[in-house]
Amino acid sequence: MKTPNERPQTVKAGPPAAPAEGLTVHVRQVPGAPIVALRGWLRGGARVEDIPGQALISGRLLSEGTQSRSWRRLAREAEERGMVIESFGGHEAIGVSVDALARDAQQAVDDLAEQILTPAMPNQRFKLLRRHAMAELESQQDRPEVRTARAFLTSLYAPHPYSRPLQGTRRDLRRLTRDDCCAFHEQALAMGIVITVTGAIDEHTMRDAIHARFGHLQVAATPLPAVAPPPPHAARRIDLVLPPGDQAHVLAGHLTVPLAHPDRPILDLLGVLLGAGTGVRGRMVDRIREQEGLAYEVDVGTASGAGLDPGRFTVYAATAPARAERVGEAIRQELDRLLTDGISVDELEEARDYLIGSLPFRLETARDVATRLVEGAFYGPTVLPDVLAERWRSLTREDVIAVAREHLDPERMTVTVGRPESDA
Repeated sequence: MKTPNERPQTVKAGPPAAPAEGLTVHVRQVPGAPIVALRGWLRGGARVEDIPGQALISGRLLSEGTQSRSWRRLAREAEERGMVIESFGGHEAIGVSVDALARDAQQAVDDLAEQILTPAMPNQRFKLLRRHAMAELESQQDRPEVRTARAFLTSLYAPHPYSRPLQGTRRDLRRLTRDDCCAFHEQALAMGIVITVTGAIDEHTMRDAIHARFGHLQVAATPLPAVAPPPPHAARRIDLVLPPGDQAHVLAGHLTVPLAHPDRPILDLLGVLLGAGTGVRGRMVDRIREQEGLAYEVDVGTASGAGLDPGRFTVYAATAPARAERVGEAIRQELDRLLTDGISVDELEEARDYLIGSLPFRLETARDVATRLVEGAFYGPTVLPDVLAERWRSLTREDVIAVAREHLDPERMTVTVGRPESDA
């Protein structure tokens, strides 16, 4: 008789055959520290969940014990070997990461396979993670900038899953069950597995090890269920009343492009030119914070949150409540100036140098490389660092201006202003 925490084997190893249709594997040797980094992603995520919060909890449960080892034993054995094992649930995938010493590479492969293929998803741990998710929602509700951002995302994306927190709501979490998470994991397995391995390894040995554990599974990939794209909302104004405090939060923007869109690298450069990153201040930061002193903090994104579905152009400012309207006007004026006057050669070169120069810092370790590789396998090669760098090198002023005029538009912007209650 099965106990409530037991779970039937859903993916079985069959006799030697061709590798599973739904398995994608990338292995790369990365000289340096004697470590190995593995990433395993299952397609799906919150964009295909039935209950908000289902993907988040299902993903986090992957590292909370397997059918052959309890979560306590997994944690103890990982600590003894110096391994770091984590799992996640996101908008478009759930998955596991394993970082280990290179001498434990085979054990790392075994651990990754065990957690991806045969997670126990024990009910006790499910209930604990569900409580943690509820606590996260409560703590975020106390942060005025988060409340403002949620209202902004809802205005841009609703009813698309990008419009809501990964946790869903407390009501969603209360009706979520362990069985829902087991079903979600099975669905994700059917949509295919993406695995990357990097580090001080022999590539052929590691590729053979991955295929030995995953390559003959009796599972074939099924197409990712279609999700309606975010609707093209008209520009709007949203005013949000926040608890008493000393500052207001302004968010202005609109939808742009998915992560793998060919124009996304140019939008990245425009983001730096306007105020994203730390290498240069950017036009929005110079105008709003440095020249006019209207805000304490200014940040810009041109494809923020982009994945399989469109990201967003966003300008965020933390300001005094009385200055919120002037901040909104300055954002519009600077965007108008960009679209009317274009950019200078010096601005292009400075933003390009920052993007290309910062790439090595995003690829310093085998862990960094493993994450970039799994993103490339998942979204497509246009998101890989070397492809991005080559694209940035080839850009002209005309390319950048054309993309700005294609994808940025002050008339489409939704503006969300969160003000403390006494100033609303």
